[in-house]
Amino acid sequence: MAETRFKAGTPVLIVEDSPTQAARLQYYLEKHGFKVTVTRDGREALAALAESRPVMVVSDIVMPNMDGYELCRAVKQDAETADIPVILLTALTEPADVINGLACGANDFLAKPYTEKALLARVDRVFTNTELREKTAGEDGLPVWFAGKRYTLKSDMTHSVDFMLSTFEDAVEKNVQLNEANSSLKDALKKIGDLETRYRSLMDSSPAAVLVVGTDGCIWYVNQAAEVLFRRDAGELKGSQFQVDLNVEELPNEIALKLPDDVEATAELAVVETTWGDSDAYLVSLWDVTENTRLRQQLHDLSVTDELTGLSNRRGFMILAEQQVKLARRGRAIALLFIDLNDFKEINDTLGHKVGDEALIEVAELLRGALRDSDIIARVGGDEFAVLLVDAEPSFLPVAVERLDTMLDRRNAKSTAPYKLAMSIGAVAYGANDARELDELLLAADGLMYTDKKRRKAERAKRAAEG
Repeated sequence: MAETRFKAGTPVLIVEDSPTQAARLQYYLEKHGFKVTVTRDGREALAALAESRPVMVVSDIVMPNMDGYELCRAVKQDAETADIPVILLTALTEPADVINGLACGANDFLAKPYTEKALLARVDRVFTNTELREKTAGEDGLPVWFAGKRYTLKSDMTHSVDFMLSTFEDAVEKNVQLNEANSSLKDALKKIGDLETRYRSLMDSSPAAVLVVGTDGCIWYVNQAAEVLFRRDAGELKGSQFQVDLNVEELPNEIALKLPDDVEATAELAVVETTWGDSDAYLVSLWDVTENTRLRQQLHDLSVTDELTGLSNRRGFMILAEQQVKLARRGRAIALLFIDLNDFKEINDTLGHKVGDEALIEVAELLRGALRDSDIIARVGGDEFAVLLVDAEPSFLPVAVERLDTMLDRRNAKSTAPYKLAMSIGAVAYGANDARELDELLLAADGLMYTDKKRRKAERAKRAAEG
């Protein structure tokens, strides 16, 4: 920060109609020891000058009632205040603004926005030049303090010199700032260019339909997935109006789309604000959930939930699993688990049906905890459960069975219930080249489950005989 040549408590009058700008200016000056009086326009400033004499006036130009030019002219025309230096602050940038400042007799001129350093340097220079001229009155030439040095100019055009130096200093500072900004801008533009290239590449390859929509609803960009969803090529979509008004506070999570040939579709909608070129826009992502919506409606219309466990019942399982089988024929791997609760009849017979129901509910909760949210879990019979593992390669089957066995072992080790839980499991993988229908898969898994039940029973008998 520049060192100033004034004493602490030096009075300065601020004239600024903006409370924010006035507070900022007051903070800068008081921080460096000035005693500041703040007025809101030229008339208040003249009233303040009539009561006390500051050593300097720092005034905005554009103000109500009396602007900075009129105030400065009034100050300089009054013999009592003519020698008080006046610095004009303004956001105006036309050359005529400087000429008007010169004509009204201002001592200096500082353009907004300004930094604390620039303001204090300007104030210090005005004080220093005033002091120099008082001490060197009568000498040949005009003493000037500028950029930390004293100069003597052979001229009596005091105000012209001050304004020339003021304007030049502004130009130099702005030029330095501009060069720094240009350097930063070049780096930023390169980074932005790289990011934009990656951004467009991601949008082009996204499996979701991606559009860029202007604030007027006009579509500016579509990716390949959007062409597939809308059944129109990019040339037709660009320039057309998007079907949903995005300029609303709350947008739906799903929207209905009207497609060619009176086809209707449902899409999950996600929208974020963005910029495209130099314009504000919306980045729109759409996922085709038409089939899911149709299935949800079917599930809503049908009784598809097992009342006791909250799992899907056999009907619900068949509806959801049939869809996954169709997807598996297009290359999506799935697997089926058929599960039977061992010795469930004994639980019912010895402990009662209420305890048996509690056991079934506990099994349902254990299955939910051991499997993924995307897997389809159902109670398909009294003590029989079916699980369709989505996106499950054949190698995942023994892992899933082992996970269920481990889950049961932990439960039995910790539980205080009057019964143990045990399952027999039949596991069947299904891939794109598998021609079996869902009923056939269930039959195959059921057969493997009985094979597993016999194996487990034989192992228990062997352990009992050895123990």
